[in-house]
Amino acid sequence: RRTFQDTAYWNASVVTDENGRAQVQVTLPDNLTTWNMSARGVTGADTLVGQSAVDIIATKDVLVRPVTPRFVVVGDTVQLEAVVNNNTDQTVDLDVALEAEGLELLSDAGQPLTVPARGKAKVVWQTRVDPAIQPASLPSAPDAYSRIVVRMSAQGSGYQDAVELTLPVYQFSSPEVVATAGQVDRTITEQIKLPEKLDTSRGELTVEVNPSLAAASLDSLKWLRSFPYECSEQTVSKFLPNVATYRALQEFGLDRPTLRTNLEIQVTKEIQRLYALQHSDGGWGWWLSDESRPWLTAYALFGLTVADQAGFAVNPDVMNRAADYLTSYLNKPVDVAQGWDLNQRAFIAYVLSQRVRFPASRVVNLYERREGMSLYGKAFLALALQEVWMASGQSQEARIQGLIGDLTGAAKMSATGTHWEEKEVDYWTMNTDTRTTAVVLMTLARLDPENVNLPNAVRWLMVARKEGHWETTQETAWSVLALTDFMKSTGELEGRYSFTVQLNGQTVKEGQVNSSNVDEPVKLVTPIRDLLLDVANELTISRNGTGRLYYTAHLRYFPPAAGMKPLDRGIVIGRQYFKVDPRTFQPTGEIAESAKVGDVVQVKLTIIAPTDLYYLLVEDPLPAGFEAIDTSLRTASAAAQGPQFQEVVPEGKEVPWWRRFWWSYWTQSQLLDQKVALFATFLRRGTYEYTYLMRASVAGDFNVPPAHAEEMYFPEVFGRSSGGLFSVEPAE
Repeated sequence: RRTFQDTAYWNASVVTDENGRAQVQVTLPDNLTTWNMSARGVTGADTLVGQSAVDIIATKDVLVRPVTPRFVVVGDTVQLEAVVNNNTDQTVDLDVALEAEGLELLSDAGQPLTVPARGKAKVVWQTRVDPAIQPASLPSAPDAYSRIVVRMSAQGSGYQDAVELTLPVYQFSSPEVVATAGQVDRTITEQIKLPEKLDTSRGELTVEVNPSLAAASLDSLKWLRSFPYECSEQTVSKFLPNVATYRALQEFGLDRPTLRTNLEIQVTKEIQRLYALQHSDGGWGWWLSDESRPWLTAYALFGLTVADQAGFAVNPDVMNRAADYLTSYLNKPVDVAQGWDLNQRAFIAYVLSQRVRFPASRVVNLYERREGMSLYGKAFLALALQEVWMASGQSQEARIQGLIGDLTGAAKMSATGTHWEEKEVDYWTMNTDTRTTAVVLMTLARLDPENVNLPNAVRWLMVARKEGHWETTQETAWSVLALTDFMKSTGELEGRYSFTVQLNGQTVKEGQVNSSNVDEPVKLVTPIRDLLLDVANELTISRNGTGRLYYTAHLRYFPPAAGMKPLDRGIVIGRQYFKVDPRTFQPTGEIAESAKVGDVVQVKLTIIAPTDLYYLLVEDPLPAGFEAIDTSLRTASAAAQGPQFQEVVPEGKEVPWWRRFWWSYWTQSQLLDQKVALFATFLRRGTYEYTYLMRASVAGDFNVPPAHAEEMYFPEVFGRSSGGLFSVEPAE
């Protein structure tokens, strides 16, 4: 049994006969459980309604129930168990066995077991996660490093059952990534030197050659789709670049039916979530619980507009309400002291000008205040001017060329390409220099496709990628949009050529490119253990024919785990574990260095913000033998306290009442299988504590990666705690 699902069947349109009867055929998943099947009916003529339900029990005479963690970390020692139930009226003798991929067995794989009638018995295996396990091309979780496969079976006395589970594997130490990228005219050669201190059992050199920027964007699109959090910004970023890339392929006559089908499923899902996050005033905030924000509302409307233009079903009422909210915001006085407000208004003007007949005078008024804008604000303003020119017929060429001249003159050139830097950071609009570069590239590709800065700006963005994506969802989304527009301006989807990739003189790949595969990347992975350690590794890529060929090379290596010490890059974070009284679920104040299966432990994170922080994300990995207690579930004890966040103030002082209210209003927590995550839109300078409870469920010695805090859209501001080892003993 390996197919386990929470929902076995769903059908929204079963039609009965004239007697009100209908039949459906259901293939149940492999879960051995009680399924509840419910039906709800409505008549078409007089709208009569009714419902009914029935329970379906799926079971076996002898069944295996695995006891495993939800995930593991490289190097963990884990006690796996199999509880075997005998539902017959006689004692059964069984051979119980464990098979595993990615695990080292420290005890006998096969064990005899006698299970009494109508009873149960247990077998135990000691295992260790292979320290040299290699990355999986398809890990069982989006952010996992690898995966292990566990198979438990019981056979004998004429009965048998077997279960297969796939568990994600996470790293204890964080990898370091260095990269280079470029475009191949005829032949290029890159020298790749490994660092002196690294773990040679892990890590790899990944070389990707892309016949087009559409191919180069695929990893970025996958990363966005699998991003684990779903605030409004991230929801839009998951589908917007995918839709834009699909439209570009359509325009070049490249039909991709599978991509269209997958997009329809994904876009519909994300748009429905976006609908659910819209506020009553028509705007969007980060979450449903906070206030509407103009920038996020404009970004959401932009995504819905692009999806609508690509032919996906979008509710016009949702878009109209958002447009009304944004128009209302533009009617408010401009805060000239805040440059980010002018940038925000330029973006709003660009978004609105794509949907409605936007007054040219409003955009011209913004143009008169352009000196207060950042570079990305000027880029959006130029796009808005182009839209109103096309809609009204009133030429804006002089103003557009003036803005293009400003952007061209501000370009920064270096060995890695051309980019743009802002004088100040716009925290409230999540802007970074990488996003500015992407927005400027998009603007120039649309309005000045012959601009000399374009090829080197593409190179700079490609070099700035790490492991197929940029540092934030905003950087990644806008970079994909920019590269898509550049690709459309060059006509590179019509390439036809051959290429060769060599590493240290050995040919590792040869291929042909034409219209059938111009959007398909070629990825080559070489483990670090197969690279030269003492001298530079030579990578050579050549192309022969017409078209464009892009390449990226990412070297991912792992420093020794012993080097993972606390780190402060603008945020200080520490972690402690405390014992909990099993009767009251209150922490005792005593440090917990180990636990037994069934014990509850309190986790306390201490966060020190030396300066004000924006868009804070805190992630605390769980030991693999634990599960965070979700007090919202009915199975949780009423005495258990949910996650708590509070400011730590000096003795004798109190946190003002309005600050306490403010925090309950702005903070969001998520309890995931492998970690607990905390979000805060703004955190003023100070010291804070975040606590939650977790319960030990599996015995073993578990590596605990460091807790990590960062500004989500400015990840260079971050901090991490120390890692550690937490032991869980079997229950008595």
